Amino acid sequence: MAISTYKTFLMKGTGGAWSKLIDIKEFPDLGGVPEMLDTTTMSDGARTYILGIQETEAMTFTANYTLADYVAIKALENVEQDFAVWLGATVENEIATPTGVDGKFEFKGYITVTKTGGGVNEVQNMTITIAPTTVIRQTAGTTETPSVTLDVHALTLGVSDTYTFNTVTVPAGKTVTYTSSATAKASVNSAGKVTAAQAGSTIITATITDGGVDYTDTCTVVVE
Repeated sequence: MAISTYKTFLMKGTGGAWSKLIDIKEFPDLGGVPEMLDTTTMSDGARTYILGIQETEAMTFTANYTLADYVAIKALENVEQDFAVWLGATVENEIATPTGVDGKFEFKGYITVTKTGGGVNEVQNMTITIAPTTVIRQTAGTTETPSVTLDVHALTLGVSDTYTFNTVTVPAGKTVTYTSSATAKASVNSAGKVTAAQAGSTIITATITDGGVDYTDTCTVVVE
């Protein structure tokens, strides 16, 4: 099954963690062809070859120009960085979050950015060039199972006490909806902050939606 170029991202790595560097409009070939070394002799009936060094040229990406993005990328120049092109994302509320589920192409290199020229009635663009210093390595796409996890699953509070959940989602950054089964006992706001109201108990449910499917986790809150 064919894959669209939609949901392709230029990523930057820092300490093993990856984040989107900038939204791109075009990306180059991710790799190169080894040079063919001619081994033909006068007794051969056809040309013969062995593979030499892989030819890898500077990688050129096109992006929309903004001063903030230009300055941020300019600050990365002259220092070797970790980069990758990720294919694949989850989409929620028309916002695509990179996952690399269809492939991650990682490499090190030096980045430069140039403000490109333009003509009448055109979008302002800039060109991002990365000179790779390592072979581009394709790492397996990771199909993540969506989930939402609360940091506690049983909680005891006094009347008027509060507690804010530290909630982790897979994929990261998913919108979490919180509900309370008994708001008269304890309520919860959109940020995951529980406020105890009166003695009793309630169940707090955290929910994310991915691909039209809901995923939940719960915490039992007892108010003394």
